[in-house]
Amino acid sequence: MQCLVTISLTAHDEDGVISAGVVQWGDAQETALSPAQIASLITGASVPLDHIYTEPGDYTVLFTVTDDLGATNTSGTLVHVENEAPVVALSLVSNTPGTGQVSVTPTVTDDGSGPITLVIHWGDGTSTAGCVSGQAYAHTYSYTNHFMVTAEATDAQGATGIAWLDVYATITPILDIQQVVVTGRHLDITINYNTFGAWPDWVELAVTRAHAPFTKHYVPLNNPYGNGVETIPFDVPNEWEDSYVVSLTAHFTDHPAVPGGALSDTEAVTMTYPGGNTVTIDALTNPYQFDAVLRYTVTNDRGTLATVTVNWGDGQTDPVSLMSPNEVYHTYAAQGTYTVTVTATYSDGEPARSASQTLALNVEPEVYVNAAQQGYGRTVDIWYSATDPDGDFIGGTLTAQAVGGVVHQLGTITAGYQMVTVTIPDEWGKTDYTITLVADYTTNGRKTAQTTVVVSPPASNYVYLYGGAYGLNASVSIGVSDWRSNLTKVEYRWLDSGGWITLATQTAEQTVTRRMPATGTYTLEARATYADGEVASMQYGLDAYNLLPSCWVTVVSITRQ
Repeated sequence: MQCLVTISLTAHDEDGVISAGVVQWGDAQETALSPAQIASLITGASVPLDHIYTEPGDYTVLFTVTDDLGATNTSGTLVHVENEAPVVALSLVSNTPGTGQVSVTPTVTDDGSGPITLVIHWGDGTSTAGCVSGQAYAHTYSYTNHFMVTAEATDAQGATGIAWLDVYATITPILDIQQVVVTGRHLDITINYNTFGAWPDWVELAVTRAHAPFTKHYVPLNNPYGNGVETIPFDVPNEWEDSYVVSLTAHFTDHPAVPGGALSDTEAVTMTYPGGNTVTIDALTNPYQFDAVLRYTVTNDRGTLATVTVNWGDGQTDPVSLMSPNEVYHTYAAQGTYTVTVTATYSDGEPARSASQTLALNVEPEVYVNAAQQGYGRTVDIWYSATDPDGDFIGGTLTAQAVGGVVHQLGTITAGYQMVTVTIPDEWGKTDYTITLVADYTTNGRKTAQTTVVVSPPASNYVYLYGGAYGLNASVSIGVSDWRSNLTKVEYRWLDSGGWITLATQTAEQTVTRRMPATGTYTLEARATYADGEVASMQYGLDAYNLLPSCWVTVVSITRQ
């Protein structure tokens, strides 16, 4: 080693002059001052002086001066030279991924003399002593980790130098599915799993369906970093599958021993299918005409029911509710024998389940009629239907008849459902009518339907009278109406004289006259009779007076005699 020491020298003589000076360094070396340095001392200046020590230690430095009369004096100081610690370097020679094997080379330099003690500490609690600088040393780690390797060198004076080296040693993790024991749908999975401190990002033990939809079921691990060999029980969910793949996978980020980022092991297993679901047709009926009512039950043991459809056998298929039991309805377009099929599908791969039943429709034609008065009057809205399941409809009619009345033809009908508006002819005293529908079929014969309707009565006819009497001579005009053009008789009578007198059958006014027998009040009654039984009448009273006779006297001439 070399250690440079600089000292500062000063000297003074009261009665003389400094003539010489020498420094003894304590290491058997001394330095005499030059004349120039002596001259500087004489002036009172300080003189610097350097010296190099090659060994550490404590040195007594003596400075002796002599004056011009030969007198001397000595001053001393202590210099401590530190021992420099050895300089250590540590380099990585090799690091084999997945094995935990590494080798390093320590290098030591020291300026001092004496032996060097060199030890390598591997960072896992073990060390290698007696090492030699420049020689490679190997070590095998038992788990994956970052290890701080240190090389420590100590010289004869006890000074120590240290070098550090971060070594990432890796052990390939163990992931092995040793066996899987299947009991029904229960698995006992035996694994050998140890990541040796590699700290994976995540690890999964899973049981995955071998067929679509490839559902993956995760099995809880007791320790995400492995417990070595252990058996883990797992009950596979009740789904429609018998083939599974058991997988154990560990995922790593930048793991030298796992180039692909993941390690895994798999094993295929086969187990029994769960119990299958069922479809049952509980009832299939034909309550009316072309209508069908279907009641069915579909089981959904695993909650995987996806769709339920009904094929009615006539080319129509309907998606229906997943609710079960369920009741659905359908209307056929024609009679015949149909096969109705209920089909259920499941999302977990279970085969579709179905059930079928036949339904025979032998439909006879049906007729129906209903009627309602339209506002006030005799106009009626009629709704009717005449089904034609066999296509043998010929035709039919609508009629209206009141009790004791005539039959009114309202028109013909067509097959199917229709609405018509008709007016029931006026008929005196008739308001309650029976509407009759008659439908004729080639094969099915005649079908009838009836309903009732109440209409307003027809307008009433009337008789009107007006006139008077002059004296005993009476004159009265008679008029009648004929709303339905069925007037049959017009007649009148004086209540005081008895019988009816027939007039011309007309609506124009007709005048009757009479000379009353005496002063008094007289009543004329007129009536009109109609073919439908209506009788209209009116009475008219008048007063007749017997006028006093008139007489006059006129002088024709007067002759004087």
